[in-house]
Amino acid sequence: VIDPCCNWGSAVTHNMDMVQEVKVQTANFAAEFPRGPVVFSSVTKAGTSAFHGEAYTYFRQSKFNSRDWRNNFFDTKKPTDSFYFPGFNIGGPLTKGRQKLFFFAGIEIMRQNVDLGVRPAIVPTEAMRQGDFSDSAYIQSLTGVGAVSDVTRLPGYDGEGGTDNANWSSNPLTPEMISGGVINRDPAVGAIDPGGQILMNMYPLPNQDPARSKGYNFTANVINPQHRHQKLVRIDYNISDSMKLYTRFNHEYEANPYPYTLWWYNSNDVPTPGGLKGGYNTWSSSTSLVNVINPTTTNEVIFAVTYWDMPHKYTDPDKISRGGLGYPYEGLFPDGYENSVPSITNWGSGVADIVQPGGLFNPTIFGKKLLLSVTDNFTKVAGTHMLKFGFFFDFITNNEPSTSNDHGIISPTWWGGNSSGNAYADLLMGRIGEYNESTLNPTSHLRKKEWAGYVQDSWKATRRLTLDLGLRLQHIQKMYDTEGRLAGFDPSLYDPNSPIDAYTGIVANYLGDDIPRSVMKSPALLVSPRVGFAYDLTGKGNTVVRGGGGVFYSHGR
Repeated sequence: VIDPCCNWGSAVTHNMDMVQEVKVQTANFAAEFPRGPVVFSSVTKAGTSAFHGEAYTYFRQSKFNSRDWRNNFFDTKKPTDSFYFPGFNIGGPLTKGRQKLFFFAGIEIMRQNVDLGVRPAIVPTEAMRQGDFSDSAYIQSLTGVGAVSDVTRLPGYDGEGGTDNANWSSNPLTPEMISGGVINRDPAVGAIDPGGQILMNMYPLPNQDPARSKGYNFTANVINPQHRHQKLVRIDYNISDSMKLYTRFNHEYEANPYPYTLWWYNSNDVPTPGGLKGGYNTWSSSTSLVNVINPTTTNEVIFAVTYWDMPHKYTDPDKISRGGLGYPYEGLFPDGYENSVPSITNWGSGVADIVQPGGLFNPTIFGKKLLLSVTDNFTKVAGTHMLKFGFFFDFITNNEPSTSNDHGIISPTWWGGNSSGNAYADLLMGRIGEYNESTLNPTSHLRKKEWAGYVQDSWKATRRLTLDLGLRLQHIQKMYDTEGRLAGFDPSLYDPNSPIDAYTGIVANYLGDDIPRSVMKSPALLVSPRVGFAYDLTGKGNTVVRGGGGVFYSHGR
């Protein structure tokens, strides 16, 4: 089961010690499947009339690993990563006759200490944090991102040394403010910005000699504790010889700290203060009722429900919040702003990244997703034809906030037009090349429904040739927000002569515009014809050619 909204998070892991059968169909154009033509399916282990169980463990320990080339290059300690996966499962009968009711249960506990690898960066020295950038030889050795970058120049007043007229659009930089690479710390002069001082102090101190580490003065090699567990229970009930019921429940949890940027990788980021941690909880259950009506006719009804809960928050928010750090500046918007200090980046030009998405304080970043589905498959065998008819319905909910930079993102840059020549000096002096901030992140309440029906004939046309002919009819509703807060753009309503804050052309249901809550209309009916074949070349079943074609539809986010 995959996250229905961003298609990357798995709610159910196919655990090899809890799975009885795995089936991969690589040329499946059958109309009974909504997605394809590659179909992956698995069957959970079930209990039998006898008790069976196992206890096991898998492990991997860094003592048996060789040193990574980056550990050798930067002369860092061998990482102490480790993986321990103990587990246990048991299955058997639940009644004295051992014929009616069966169970299977399994648990696996995964202690994962993951090596995130050596990450080099350039960070300000203790002297730089005090405004002293006068060590020109050291600064010029900080070439990790290039021989000439935003951090390899000596800062100075306008026209001094190597500043190259970097301050061409802002207030003058005078010798009283900075000279010889030293920033005047006298509060009366006001050269050092109190907010910039706080941001500079968020960086870790150097731990490498740039002359020996390819121009970098800092490396981190984090061992990340990503512990998880999985619990699964399956109950099978033989109601009668012709009617069988089973239900399966699966729960998984993974703790996922993010010492660096949440979700993505930046080449020169350093650990973010505050201890950002994600927790991924999923619960999933499916129930199947199979009724054998007669030797050639069966019907199966399947009900499934899956729920995701994915919160993200700081474990020590005072190390990243404006209030906790004493950051003196508020946000730009009167309706409120994120309590976290702004992110810092200059897009790979030397300044180390401390970057997180917005919304981690208000409303916090989370995902609460529910998926309900009902399927009915009716099968009839008539001679050389296997006829199938079926119905499918699912309902998806997704509540999660957006993650725009409502806390702000600062870019100290040499190219910003108000630079001293060195981006770290600019950060300390509050001379920012670029700043971006959004309004507070709203929480979306997305919904989607899908209905489908299909008819299918798997026809054994000859001893060697099998044809699959089918048709699937679908109504796939586009994702909509319950409050109608999804927005679109209508070019016919755009007025280039209106002020920018008139937002002409922007349309949204909650604004009273005559558009669906999904912005775009959902097609009333989608027609998906399917055809496939399998031909046995030798008649012995050892060489089969498969192929086909069909139309497949999927919902957008």
